[in-house]
Amino acid sequence: MKIESRLYSLEAIVKESPDWHFNIPIYQRLYVWGEDQVLTLLNDLVNAYERDEDIFFLGGTLLVEQAGGRGRHFDLIDGQQRFTTLWLLCHAWREALTPFLATTTDDKRVEPRLRFAIRSEVNSFLETMVFGGQGRAVPDDEATKRMRIALDLMRSVFEKRPLPAGVTNLQAHLRELTEFVFGRVKFVITTVPRETDLNKLFEVINNRGVQLQHHEILKARMLDALNEVERGPYAVLWDACADMEN
Repeated sequence: MKIESRLYSLEAIVKESPDWHFNIPIYQRLYVWGEDQVLTLLNDLVNAYERDEDIFFLGGTLLVEQAGGRGRHFDLIDGQQRFTTLWLLCHAWREALTPFLATTTDDKRVEPRLRFAIRSEVNSFLETMVFGGQGRAVPDDEATKRMRIALDLMRSVFEKRPLPAGVTNLQAHLRELTEFVFGRVKFVITTVPRETDLNKLFEVINNRGVQLQHHEILKARMLDALNEVERGPYAVLWDACADMEN
């Protein structure tokens, strides 16, 4: 089994050919970061930029490569919350980080690099961000609530903290900050082949966070046996039951 680990920036991911696409599998939780976690990351990023650090290490991300259409397709197994936060940040600071938001296939069709399995409402929200709306209403539901809160915090970051001494041009400051995020924020991406035994993999990941419970792994296996149309109502019911347990 071939396992590869490499240090990546957003800039390096964008330059990968063929294009990379990321899927949050059915057994992963929705985006759950709260205000404190988002603000902590934002302040850490801005502080690192203002200190002109060579690199800001964001941690590790574990991917399992899957068969797909054009480009390379990965299930995001570990590091989802940080990775999704970075994706949202690209949208919030859109002008300089647009290349990471979407990818253009050979037939000129643009699609988001990030999607959630069986979460149609979340995918609709992500697509609306990438496509700029195009006349569609932005989904406003519980599944995307924390994403919308995170975006608001990211857009107002300099309303909550002063500019450093001697800096008067906010737009130039923000542009340089986005360049820092694009090129110097890095994380270790570990990729494993799709024939990997995920049951064994789950035993050794997420040690610093909340462990996946047995009912969540069972949920993944059951939902995987259903087609996409059938999954929706079952996923909602299972999430409700899991929330009651927690």
